Amino acid sequence: MSDLPIESIRTEIITGWRETGRVVLTAPTGAGKSTQVPQMLLDEHPDLDGQIIVLQPRRLAARMLAKRVASERRVRLGMEVGFQVRFQEMANPDTRILYMTEGLFWRRLIQDPTLKGIGAVLFDEFHERHVDGDLALSRTVDIQKNQRPDLIIGVMSATLEVELATKFLAPCTVLRCEGRSYPVEILYSRDGSGEGSRPVWERVAKNLPEILRNHPEGNALIFMPGAFEIRKTIEAIQNLKATRGIEVFSLHGEMPPEKQDQVLASGNKRKIIVSTNVAETSLTIDGVRIVIDSGLAKISRYDPKRGVNGLMTERISRASADQRAGRAGRVAPGVCLRLWKETDTAGMMPHTDPEVYRVDLAPGMLEMLAGGVGRASDFAWIESPSPEAISSAEKLLVDLGAICEIGGHITPEGKRMATFPLHPRYAKMLLEGEKRGCLGLVIQLAALVQGRPFLLPLKENKKERERQQLLMVDEMPGSDFFYLYRAFGKAAENGFSRDFCQQWGIHGLAAREAWQVAQQYLNLAKSQKMDFGESESMVDLKEVRKCLLAAFPEQVARRLDRGTLRCALPGGRRGELRRSSIADNTSLVVVAEIDEVKKGSSGRELLLGLATEIEEAWLEELFPGSFSSGVETVYDSDSRRVVVREVRKFGDLIIEEKSGGNADETKAAELLAAELQAGRITLKKWDQEVEQWIERVNFLSTHCPDNEVAKIDEEAKGMLLQEICLGSMSYREVKNKEIIPVLKSWLASGMEPILDSEVPEYLEIPGRKKPVRLRYDNGEATLSLTVQELMKVKKHPTLASGTYPVLIEILAPNRRPVQITRDLTGFWQDSYPQIRKDLRGRYPKHDWPESVEF
Repeated sequence: MSDLPIESIRTEIITGWRETGRVVLTAPTGAGKSTQVPQMLLDEHPDLDGQIIVLQPRRLAARMLAKRVASERRVRLGMEVGFQVRFQEMANPDTRILYMTEGLFWRRLIQDPTLKGIGAVLFDEFHERHVDGDLALSRTVDIQKNQRPDLIIGVMSATLEVELATKFLAPCTVLRCEGRSYPVEILYSRDGSGEGSRPVWERVAKNLPEILRNHPEGNALIFMPGAFEIRKTIEAIQNLKATRGIEVFSLHGEMPPEKQDQVLASGNKRKIIVSTNVAETSLTIDGVRIVIDSGLAKISRYDPKRGVNGLMTERISRASADQRAGRAGRVAPGVCLRLWKETDTAGMMPHTDPEVYRVDLAPGMLEMLAGGVGRASDFAWIESPSPEAISSAEKLLVDLGAICEIGGHITPEGKRMATFPLHPRYAKMLLEGEKRGCLGLVIQLAALVQGRPFLLPLKENKKERERQQLLMVDEMPGSDFFYLYRAFGKAAENGFSRDFCQQWGIHGLAAREAWQVAQQYLNLAKSQKMDFGESESMVDLKEVRKCLLAAFPEQVARRLDRGTLRCALPGGRRGELRRSSIADNTSLVVVAEIDEVKKGSSGRELLLGLATEIEEAWLEELFPGSFSSGVETVYDSDSRRVVVREVRKFGDLIIEEKSGGNADETKAAELLAAELQAGRITLKKWDQEVEQWIERVNFLSTHCPDNEVAKIDEEAKGMLLQEICLGSMSYREVKNKEIIPVLKSWLASGMEPILDSEVPEYLEIPGRKKPVRLRYDNGEATLSLTVQELMKVKKHPTLASGTYPVLIEILAPNRRPVQITRDLTGFWQDSYPQIRKDLRGRYPKHDWPESVEF
């Protein structure tokens, strides 16, 4: 029995499982929940029949925790205690405690919907809320409820939102372990962390010497968002005088297992570990007493409107910041330096949003349907994703032929697609490869893009051209997939040698991993007795490109001109091919990657990657019902004019167009007005005077209803803009047009004098040579005057035949507001004495009588 804090509630944990079969457990990092709870189940629950599965969000944690528990139980890893992660498994049929990743368990659920041979499932670090974990928990609860009442379920975390889990798992036992920790001093950087600040690795290098000098004991853990930032940080700190004699390591999930073991092993020398958030929870890193937190992490994001998804570097949540800081207080008092200002903490999210709100749901939804759920709407989500995200995922699955358009049920082809541990797009690509006799090559192409990029950009353009000459062959058609395939082949021919890979910008380890993925897919295809067709050397590369097109039907792009890499995409989007793409010799391409990147200080653009040249005839062959032709009148944003064109479309993407004559004046006015109203173009003479005139008309409509003047709302503005644009065909023709004459036509004959009388622009103020302008806004009229100017006003100003008392903004002598009132009598009696007291000393030259008669 261990001496870890979790032992204090051992009896309650076992009792909870015996009584309810479900336990929700919160315990801080270091309490022992990940290593001790599975052992408690095995040792204290003799009725438990089957394996204890312990789910981890990350491969590294699954492997290291299994190793730790096997050591504690004094058994060989892979026997009583084992693990299973992608590409690596150490377990056997008799293994009782099996650590595995959520993704692998979710796929096991699809293949075995009763969880035969499993007695308990523990969802560890569930606060991370990955889609696979959410889906797996929902499905496991359903299995326990309807098929396996003997199944035990545990949900464990350090920062779990207990109410949500408790409600979903009810009835369940809820337990908390207080843990054991030492105080951690929280420091904040004096440097800002916003735009324009120094790179985060430079800020680490600036602060690290002082931290090490003031805290001479213990290891240091530095959190960075990704491998690039880790590398830059190590480069910045390893030659500092302060780090001499200290070992500096990197730690992230893509490192080889032996390298990870080396980092986490105990040693006598002081260490600095620069890590991603894999070190935030679960892992035990001995002796850490210093934490430096960048406040950043790589977060998966998907925008269903733009179809853009990828890893984005973002600010972490307050919960993550607390978890990271806690790492410094596991063994002794520690210190955490946060590389942001203390005031920035208030703007951080309390928790990171669950993945169901952030990522592409198509893979999980297809797997869920394959696992026995009738349709997505029948699934018991822990937290339901947005309707837009579900709709986007369903549309893609329909386009791929995985589900029926009517009813949303999975198709036979969809069931086959779900058997592959791939995004549905690439699973579709494999099935298409079988049909077209090129499965073997298609599997390899799919495998090349599943993991980390292995073909890296070269800094010199000359070197990039030399690489293209090395990799390209005359008979190879334009596809970035084929270019990757050639790069992989060259690396393999040279035994993935370090020198060769470095020379040509190839990440050797990532390339080896791609080979492992390919072998996994090939073995799976063989086990399903799929037809591989011709030998690789006999494959028709046109058919391979058709497979890519079948996988990305809504990511067909048309080159806008031959002089640039600009492309039109479905949905009216615009993007640009990556400059390194070799698919630049045709007008039509299909792209497998769409990345949204920052451009300039505030703009963003879409970069199109993994492009493949295609032919229009293939679109007709694969998607015969997706074409349409017609004549349309549109506003062309490039020429900024209204044009008529005859178009041929694939979906809503224009494949071919030519001029169709002159536009109808009314239609042209509607289109120009819509651009103006959306703010994409502007009228030079639509100024503050125009806005105030509209506000005055709306004031008259609201406060003088007997005059029956219609309000100028957004719809009315559109009508007026159309009248302004009538007769024009371009922005050039409309941008200098007069506005006021058209606006005044809104008023009936004889109403303009009433407007000037009831809702005047100016008011005469005693003692002022010039009248004072009124400010109209959202049905209110405001008059701004200094206290001294107000002393001469003996009657509260009114509008609308005396029914509306003007809102008076009272100004100090520096013309800054000090009070707003509709009641001057009350102001002079109640507020003025305090204002006089506050301002008289600051402005002694101004008149400040003790009282003012009104």
